[in-house]
Amino acid sequence: MKTKKEYIIMIICAAVFAITALCALFVPAVTSVDLSIISFVQNFLSAIPSEIPATFTKLGSSGKLTIFVIAIGIILILFRKYQNAVIFLCGMPFVYAFYKFLKICFERPRPPVDMRLVEASNFSFPSGHSTMSMMFYGFLIYFAYKFIKNKILRNVIITFLCLTILSIGFTRIWLGVHYPSDILGGFSLGLFWLSLFVVLDKIDWKKAVERNK
Repeated sequence: MKTKKEYIIMIICAAVFAITALCALFVPAVTSVDLSIISFVQNFLSAIPSEIPATFTKLGSSGKLTIFVIAIGIILILFRKYQNAVIFLCGMPFVYAFYKFLKICFERPRPPVDMRLVEASNFSFPSGHSTMSMMFYGFLIYFAYKFIKNKILRNVIITFLCLTILSIGFTRIWLGVHYPSDILGGFSLGLFWLSLFVVLDKIDWKKAVERNK
């Protein structure tokens, strides 16, 4: 079981999240830079109807992801990938609850109302769309790498999923409902937990149980 890479990713993500959280909450200059980036993005893309990013960003919403998670879970079970299904179906709701808890702890307000192109409630840091998109589509990348043998097809799917993750994070900035630092925090948080669940998935739990009998 090769997990060294995952542990390195977890350490880096934990450091990035901690630094981003501290800077976002306690360094006013970071919020000023965040606001400048949001303003630049919105001005640069002002000719594009806001309905476009508003529609695309729903790919990272809790409602859509719940449906997708159930569908993928059923597919894994039908193909008798029981361990993958358990790790996936346990990991997604756990991380959802965890980031919700962090939002309450940090209590960072969202960007000013006059910058928001859509309505958004609750707190801003970390971005839930970014966290859960990294988790869900990251899991799909892991499954594609694990199960798809055709290299060309696998690389096409992985590239598409990576672009989807990045695009969802970008639309949150474009719509003015998250600071860029919220997105960075969400991505690093999601990748941390994704790496941990990948480590757990790589364990042969049947053999581990038998060894401990």
